Amino acid sequence: MEDFLYCLKFRPINNYLIDSIVNGLIYFPRPSELNDPFDCQLNIENILQLAIKQRSTISHKEFLNSFVQNKDFISNWSSFVDSVGVFSSSINSYDAKESSLLWSPNITVYFGHLLMKYH
Repeated sequence: MEDFLYCLKFRPINNYLIDSIVNGLIYFPRPSELNDPFDCQLNIENILQLAIKQRSTISHKEFLNSFVQNKDFISNWSSFVDSVGVFSSSINSYDAKESSLLWSPNITVYFGHLLMKYH
């Protein structure tokens, strides 16, 4: 018997849900489309600066700093990150029940709507 990781996804009952079920599709919104403005907002330059602070050797720091200095690199990666889709789910029903704060921005979806199970 194979073990599967089940992901639970709260979805409102609408045409997108029906299309997802009928056609076997899952929508992956870009970070800028999420309802929480702080979700998936990565600042590439800050991430690199933090990595530089955590490195002990000068050569690692200089290598990482070369990316910070390259504004095209920062801009290109920032654009890439915003173009990638995101899938939000709960791993099991216990998480979904106990993590109501996770789903509170989706309160209309959390109560009285369909819970989808992917594996």
